[in-house]
Amino acid sequence: MIIWLQIIPALIVATAVSLLPGLATAWLLRLRGLTLVVAAIAASFVAIALASVAAPAIGMSWGILPVAIVSAALALFALVVRLLDRREIEARPKTPRSLRFATFAAFAVAAGLISFVLLKGVGGPQNFSQSYDSVFHLNAVAWILETGNASPFSMTMTVPEQDSSFYPTLWHATVALVVQFTGASIPLATNALSMSISAFIWPAAILFFARPFYRATIPNILAAGILAAAFSAFPYRLFAWGILYPNLLSVALLPIVLGFLHLALRHHQLHSTARIGALWIAFAGSLGAATLAHPNAILSVAALAAPLLVVVARENFRRFGRTPISWWRFAGVCIALLVGIAFWRSISTSDSGRDFPPTPLSAFFGALTNSPITSAHAWFVTVFVLTGVMLLLLARRHRWLVASYFVVVLLYTISAGLDGPFRDFFTVGWYNDANRIAALLPVAAMPLAVRAATEFIALIQVGATTWRPSTDFSLKPIIVQAIAVALALLLLLTGTRGTSMESSTRDIRKMFTLDKRSKLVSAEEFKLYSRLQETTPSTAVIAGNPWNGSSLAFALGQRTVLFPHLKGVYSPETIGFALHFREMDAAEACEVTEELGVTHIIGSSDPSYENGGGEYAGLDDLREDPLLEEVDREGDAVLYRISGC
Repeated sequence: MIIWLQIIPALIVATAVSLLPGLATAWLLRLRGLTLVVAAIAASFVAIALASVAAPAIGMSWGILPVAIVSAALALFALVVRLLDRREIEARPKTPRSLRFATFAAFAVAAGLISFVLLKGVGGPQNFSQSYDSVFHLNAVAWILETGNASPFSMTMTVPEQDSSFYPTLWHATVALVVQFTGASIPLATNALSMSISAFIWPAAILFFARPFYRATIPNILAAGILAAAFSAFPYRLFAWGILYPNLLSVALLPIVLGFLHLALRHHQLHSTARIGALWIAFAGSLGAATLAHPNAILSVAALAAPLLVVVARENFRRFGRTPISWWRFAGVCIALLVGIAFWRSISTSDSGRDFPPTPLSAFFGALTNSPITSAHAWFVTVFVLTGVMLLLLARRHRWLVASYFVVVLLYTISAGLDGPFRDFFTVGWYNDANRIAALLPVAAMPLAVRAATEFIALIQVGATTWRPSTDFSLKPIIVQAIAVALALLLLLTGTRGTSMESSTRDIRKMFTLDKRSKLVSAEEFKLYSRLQETTPSTAVIAGNPWNGSSLAFALGQRTVLFPHLKGVYSPETIGFALHFREMDAAEACEVTEELGVTHIIGSSDPSYENGGGEYAGLDDLREDPLLEEVDREGDAVLYRISGC
């Protein structure tokens, strides 16, 4: 674990970049405490996203300066809102210091537990996911650093023949900032931001969302912290599949969106210094941040918030009675529903397919047992979630949380257990990807589990108070209670660290292991790519079969590559070069490499990733000849310079 100390500077910067740009905005909106923290996080990512679009429009290169300018503009907007409404705000009773400390402790517990799993799974600060998507994400960061353009409308890395192309670049732009600040490698900066999202943003967000649904006591708050790290579907699953970095950020922000929406809709129940306008602004900003991280956040919010909106609409309808305004409101709800369905249906994405065998019944069971796409059932957590369901149904309060949970369970069941047009209709907005939908389960399940945990702790406290030992030995009731609660929290902690966490660690380790048998880039290839700044000039353009990992010479070696991803849309000349280079005579090879600007070629005899790469067959099985001069070698990986032209 000592090796992980080198990530600390980048981790601090990643967390600061996620919090500080929006802090002034949240403060000026009169938000305080945990609400201030999550609002600042949302505002920070809004600032980064807007800056990424604005910077190239005004001729600025990507960096902290455009982020600072946009952050100042957002703070000025918040100040104007505050000055325009100077009405006195009802004072809220100050939160006791003990509860503030408990909230911090709960956050620290969640952060520690999540970090422990990720550190064990990832294995080292320079390790990266050996997956198809990882190539794009790491190289997209390198592309932003090279071009100085982080706009989501200018991500033409894999479509160089186009003038514009849309891809959500918020996560990549943030990693680029970390690299610029610290000088860290792209894999290390990637791990730093990913761990900050998982161990900082997610615990803060989910604790904020769950807070209104249980009684705030020290034991209850600590229990919430433990449960925030107890679900394998998020954040751990997104490290073991994909890897889905933009979705990781988007889902981590979702509880902030839902939390502000709930507070804004239920403002008449609040005793808060934050006025309703500030809550709506915070909701809109957090929704914008989550959407800019990944557009499917809109669908996720719609699915999770639909039961709450129905409840609120129903209450408003009853409040106004059978008056003309009631019917207008009812008509408005119907129109909004139809528009929502039309929007849902209009979304078209690619299909990730179904490469696992669950039936609808087994998929439903997997969702209920908090073990989607794995057989390692989290029974301990499941008991608390389902108990929370029963408690809310019996109490007839916050029942929309139960409905939201089962909406996600149903969506996961459809995605994982079915196929065809029915599946497409409901889940195509998430690429029909059961992994992406599974990540939503903890968002909906966490408040339910916490509600049950608080009742469990209350029973323990009552039992400890009424217990009388038969011996002369006695303790003060408060001490007995404290011991009992401590044991209950210990049981909760150990119970949630079961086979599902072990399975998550193993799944992550399989994806991140860097050795001779790594699926995409072996340890030998990694060493070769890491030396590229020493073995090639800064103007080098490197070709190679990307399915053998050579694409990552861009992110790992900071040298331009001809093929920055395993697939792309390239010119006919580029395609012909990739397919036929090995068969070309010297004159033809020199002509095409000069036209494409290729100066070096990476060859490797390692098996290609997922046995792909036939479209690049002309770059396989290369040997030194009058045209190719060996420059560097590490095991089966060889770097050639084109020197015979």
